[in-house]
Amino acid sequence: MLSLSTKNTASDLKALSAQLRKVGNDKEIRKRLTKGLREGTKPALAASRKAALDLPSKGKSKNNLRRNMARAAGIQVRASGRYPGVRVRIARKKMQSTNQASLAKATNIGRWRHQVFPVAGRRVVWVTQTTTPGWFDKANEYSARPVRRELGKVLNDIEKDLTKH
Repeated sequence: MLSLSTKNTASDLKALSAQLRKVGNDKEIRKRLTKGLREGTKPALAASRKAALDLPSKGKSKNNLRRNMARAAGIQVRASGRYPGVRVRIARKKMQSTNQASLAKATNIGRWRHQVFPVAGRRVVWVTQTTTPGWFDKANEYSARPVRRELGKVLNDIEKDLTKH
C-alpha cells in the first residue's frame, strides 16, 4: 500500500519511493508521481507569483524586481534521494541580475540595506528598505491545504492502479 501522511514530510516521500521500487514498473510510476506532484503544487506557485507581483512599490520607478521574482518562481520535485520533497522556490539563476538574486530572500525577510547610487561630490549613503515581511511564506502557507489535497489524490490514483495489477 502506498502512503503519505497529511503532513507530506520528506521522510514519507522517501518511504513512498522505496515502496515504488519494490512494486516494479518504477520508471512509469515515478514519471506519473513527479507529474502529479508538479501539477498538485501549481496553486502554491500561482499564489507565490501573485504575492511577488502584489508587493508594494514606492516612487515612480517600476523596477523589475517584482516581475523577475514572479518569473523566477518555479516548482522543484524530488521524489527520491537524500532530500525528497516538493517545493516552490525562486531560482537565483533565473533572476535578471546577481544583485536581484539575493533580494528575493531579503524581501521575504522584510528589509534589506543597500547603497544609494553615488552622486559626484557626495559621500556614500546606505539606506534600509522595507516591504511586507513573509510574503513568500504566507503565500505558500495559504495554498498548503489545497496542495495537500491534490497530492493525496495523485497518490490515491497511483495506489488504485497498482492494486489493480
